[in-house]
Parts: sequence; C-alpha cells; structure tokens
Amino acid sequence: MVINSDKLFAQIWDSRIANVQIHPDDEMHLHLVQALERDPIVAHGEYLLTGAEIAALILQTSAWLGIDLARSGRMLDYASGYGRSTRHLVKSIPSDRIWVSEIQAEALAHQSKSYGVHSMPAAGVPTDLRAPVSFDFVSVISLLTHVPRKTFAQWLNALLDLLAPGGALLFTTHALDLSLDTADSEFVFDPYAEHRFETPDGYGNTYVSREYVEEQITAVGAHILAAVPKALTGYQDVFVVSRNRDRPLDSLKLSENPRIVVDVCRRNSEGMLEIGGWAAWKGKPVESVVLYGDDTRLDSAALGYQRPDLVEALGCAEAKDCGWVFRSAKSEVDPEIVTAAGYGSFAGVATQSVGFGIGGQS
Repeated sequence: MVINSDKLFAQIWDSRIANVQIHPDDEMHLHLVQALERDPIVAHGEYLLTGAEIAALILQTSAWLGIDLARSGRMLDYASGYGRSTRHLVKSIPSDRIWVSEIQAEALAHQSKSYGVHSMPAAGVPTDLRAPVSFDFVSVISLLTHVPRKTFAQWLNALLDLLAPGGALLFTTHALDLSLDTADSEFVFDPYAEHRFETPDGYGNTYVSREYVEEQITAVGAHILAAVPKALTGYQDVFVVSRNRDRPLDSLKLSENPRIVVDVCRRNSEGMLEIGGWAAWKGKPVESVVLYGDDTRLDSAALGYQRPDLVEALGCAEAKDCGWVFRSAKSEVDPEIVTAAGYGSFAGVATQSVGFGIGGQS
C-alpha cells in the first residue's frame, strides 16, 4: 500500500501550518530518510515536528524579549534551508516581516514562492555576509554546529552585525559532551569527508563547551541574554545574545511539545483492533488524541487510562492519567502505520505532537 504522507499530515496539522509538502531536495528531510533510515511517514512527521519546535522557539524567545514580530520589526532566519520552520512561522508572523537566507538558490526560490517571504543569498564565508536591511531578531539554527574553530567567532560577529539597535541573535550549538572525541576540552570539529555543501573552510560536526561559547561572545562585543542547554529537540543548546539590549528581568522559559507514544497496535483475542499508548505535556494529560491509520483518520482515542508506570518515568503524579486507548471492530481497518496526534492548550499556549506505531506491534 502506498501511503500519502501529504494527505495524512494535512489532516493532522489542518490550518495550523501553511504547507505540509516537503521539497524533494530538502537536505534535512533527506537526512532523516537516507542517513537515519526513517520510515517515510515517520520522517515526514519528524520533519514537521522539528520545524514547529524551531518556530515555537523563535516566537517564544522574541516575545520574551519584547520584540513583537507580528506587528512591527523584521526577522531573519539564516541558513533556513527549504523552509522547515518558515511554513510554521508565517502562521504567526506576516510574511513581509520575514527574511530567509540560504546558500542554495533553489531553496530560496522555493521559500519565496511557497511562503511569500523575502529572501537573500547566504555567504560561503562570514566576511562576505551582507543584508539589504537590518533585523530586530536573527535566528541561526544548526549553522554554528557545523563550522570549524577559525570561523566560529567570525560567524558570530557577522551575524551580530546584521542586527538593528536593540536586536537579538538566537543560535544553537552542540555541547561538548555529545562528542566522542575527548582530546579537546573546549572545541571539537569533526569534518565530513564528503558533503553536498562544500565551503572554503570546511564543513562537519562542531562540539563546543559553554565556556568557549561565552568567550567568543565576549570577544565580538556581545553578552548573553539567555542560555538553555538541550532546549532544541532535547539535543542542541540555545543561546540568545545581543550587543546593546538589556537582559529581561525574568528568565526565558520554553514550552516543550507533548510526548506521544504508541505502545500497542494489534488485534486482540476478540478480533478487535486495539491501539494504545500514552500522551503527556509537562507530565499532565493532553486534551485530545486523534488516531490515523495509514493516511486515513480513524477517530479520537479514549483518554484517562491509568498508567502508574509513568509517574516515576515522567516525575509527576498526574502522569498516571496519561494513558489512552482506541478500539475498532471494523475488519477492514488494518493499518500498516499508526499515527497518534496529541493536542493541548495550557496557559493560552496551543501545541501538538505526533507519535507512530507499526501494525502488529504489541
């Protein structure tokens, strides 16, 4: 059976996302499918989820800083690829306030056409970086995670130079503890032997200590407004810096996506299709879980099933109520892939996530 992932995720995200289609040359999606060998449906879902998480990070951070991108100001998403986060951002920020920059010309053209945003070419080296305007907020996801030592501070300096007075730069890094190389206590660069985006100074995986990052920020005349370890996808550290903006009085608090798990997908002894799992946001039950078999909506799951095993795992007493179950007696419903979409709205923040299961899983 051929499963239409565009049809599936258009139903799941509904009007919350501008476009669920992924460009066939999108490097971030190809990495999930080819390098990590994800099932195509799972890869599509993970791609959209990561984009939503990046967009939420940008929106929450800019709001924390008092930068109202929905009504004024300009933002730049540098090294933005084919629009993994742009498709989400344009639902909250007018497209004429968003600039994207990417080294691939076809990716820029795709974003401009698909999302109506401004575009500007990225630079191969930091000294070549130029912009037609200045920005109140610049986000750089997964760029400084790939550059060598000699250009790390140069990139920071060049990106900070794009800011308007009072502007802020958000960037991510790989912490040093993620590297298998323990020879250096502050910076490890593991170059790729071959990569489709060759740059003059090399391209690879970069791992840095918190102390090293702080030193480089100081060296380029900036200061830290926020530093949150493992804040993006539980993997990348997030830094927010500026040259001339004061630190807010309160600390940056980031909302996480719900966690959705499919434990079981099988026919029970009575011949009924039974799908079960758990869904939690901050250790508490989500508001609803909707089940999809392959690319077709099944129905909502019944919530509130007791899962005492989650209390210790999630560190919250309320987690015991996070179980869910779906049952169907229809013999024609026999999915290869099950997708569970969880939705929640807490303290005025709406969010969603997805989990996946394989038919016959028990």
